[in-house]
Amino acid sequence: MPRSFQRLFLALVALVPFVAGCQATQDVETLFLPDREDWKRVHAADDGHQTVVEFVPQGQELAAWRELITVQGLDDRRPREAPTKTMGALRDAMRARGGKLEWSVIEESADSVLYEWTLAGAPGIEDQGELARLVLGKDAMHRAAYAYKGLPLAPERRADRLALLRNARVVKGAKEAQAAIEEFFPEYRKSP
Repeated sequence: MPRSFQRLFLALVALVPFVAGCQATQDVETLFLPDREDWKRVHAADDGHQTVVEFVPQGQELAAWRELITVQGLDDRRPREAPTKTMGALRDAMRARGGKLEWSVIEESADSVLYEWTLAGAPGIEDQGELARLVLGKDAMHRAAYAYKGLPLAPERRADRLALLRNARVVKGAKEAQAAIEEFFPEYRKSP
C-alpha cells in the first residue's frame, strides 16, 4: 500500500484493530477522518468500551506536540444523549483548568456538533486551542479533534482543519469503510 494511502484513513485503521480483537464477529463502528496529511500514531488505548487514538505530524512527539489529532469512540455504556450535552460536559471540564476559556459552537444538528475553544493563561498549560466535532453513531458517541499550541491559529489552517472535521463520518464495517475511502479518495478505488 503506498505511504500516501496509509495516512488517508488514519483513524479508521488505528481504531479497528483494537475493537476488532474484542468483537471479531461484529462489524466495528468507528470514525473515518479523511486526512491527506502525514501524521503518525503516538498513542492508542481501548478498554473494550471506549477508544482513543492520538496522532502528531511527522517530526513531533506526543510529549512535545504542537499539533495533535485525537479520535475517540466514547464509552458505549453511557446513555445516548445529544452531542451538545456531551460537549457541555467537556466544556465544564476545560473550565476547571483555569485561565481564560473561549468556547463557541460553529455548527450543530441533532447528531453532531462542531465547536472550537481556546485556553490562555491557565497555570502550567501552554496557550492552546482545539477544533472538534462530536458525532452520534448507532453504537456510541465519537469525537475527532485537532488541537494546536500557540495562539492564534492561522485562518488558512483553521479553514483546512474545519473542512477535515466536517468530512468526518461514522462508518461500521468493511463495506462502509471502503465506500468512505472511495468517496474521498477515488484514486484508491478497488478495481472490479
